[in-house]
Amino acid sequence: MNRLSIAVLVSSFLSFTGSAVSAQTARARIASTPIRGEANLASAIIATVQEGGLVDVVDLQGDWYRVMVPSEQGKPLVGYVLARLIEFINADGTPSVRPLVRGPAIPPVLTKLVPPRDKAAERERALKGDVDARRAELQALQGEPLEPVAGSVQPVAASDQSVSPAAAGEPQALRRPNMRRIGATGNKKVWIDVNFGGAQSAQGAQAFSFVTTVFREPAALASAYGQPSRGTDFDFGGGYMFTPMFGFGLSITSTADKNAAGLGATIPHPTIFNAASTGAGVTSTELERAEGALNIQIAVVPRMARVSSDRTSLRLFAGPTFFRLSRQMVDDVRYTQQFAVLTSFNIISIVGSDARVVEGTGWGFHAGADVGYFFSRYAGVGGTVRFSRGSVEMAEPLSEKPAKMTTGGLQFGGGLRLRF
Repeated sequence: MNRLSIAVLVSSFLSFTGSAVSAQTARARIASTPIRGEANLASAIIATVQEGGLVDVVDLQGDWYRVMVPSEQGKPLVGYVLARLIEFINADGTPSVRPLVRGPAIPPVLTKLVPPRDKAAERERALKGDVDARRAELQALQGEPLEPVAGSVQPVAASDQSVSPAAAGEPQALRRPNMRRIGATGNKKVWIDVNFGGAQSAQGAQAFSFVTTVFREPAALASAYGQPSRGTDFDFGGGYMFTPMFGFGLSITSTADKNAAGLGATIPHPTIFNAASTGAGVTSTELERAEGALNIQIAVVPRMARVSSDRTSLRLFAGPTFFRLSRQMVDDVRYTQQFAVLTSFNIISIVGSDARVVEGTGWGFHAGADVGYFFSRYAGVGGTVRFSRGSVEMAEPLSEKPAKMTTGGLQFGGGLRLRF
């Protein structure tokens, strides 16, 4: 030990001794009150004092108190604490309002004289300690308990079990227990989804007929529609997360499919009773069916998604849906008839049909899920699946009667994901 080190030791010891005489006693107001090496929030935490633990206050440095706490070596450890985190007390433990004057400067503690062993490692450790220390400071101000990160050194002083000084030269990293990473959206609250895919309509098979009188006997024209085939789906939507768990959104979906319709005609014999004949056929072109929907979504992010990676997202949604259905339907059936006057010979042939577009609106519901993977902070790709169901009442053109149509079905697709 050289002369400079001995001089610093003597100066520090005398300064500590002189300050202790005029020091006032204070106690910590929150759990794990941080004691810092310097009077600023960027300084490393050198010790923590449990709630109610006692410290000796030397003087006031702006918004900070310079304090002394016991150490494992038996010598006082000098540090700084925010003034609002401690309160002065009298000998009987009651709060004290005695003012504290600014005292003489205290020499630096010996930990500052230890030369760095590895500058790169020390800097990395200091940066990590700074992040955790700031988090611990905020948590302490909010009144929530703090827990040391695994691997940090926190020896307990024999003279005061409420004080836990950190290892010399090592910034103490604290964190909140059960600290969760907010995955899925992080602090991004706005989402936008664009999907292309397929859809399977919930509409089942249907048949309609128009009954009239021909040659003084009943005659009928008929149209039949099978289960719609799988069609295309386009989906565009977005929303806002009010909390990490709940949000609100809107999406617009458009599905379309084409299918031929069956045709039929039952026509009586012109001269012989009970000699009616039936002809069958199909439309010469496929009839279009288009469905649009406005989905009002209540979005929920499950807990497992909130603690997962920031690159992935999972969102469940459900809510009411407003449907608009546009459909080409058979309006008339054209046929030819061949018959013999004196016999029951009677042949009906379908030669064509007319169709027109009918429209209707109605309400229903939907539910589904969306997953995404983000390859950057704002953009990614994902997939969605949705099941919806509703009904629309419209005037069927052939029978000229109101008919109820089923809307919705299963939609699935994938595409672009954006978040802000």
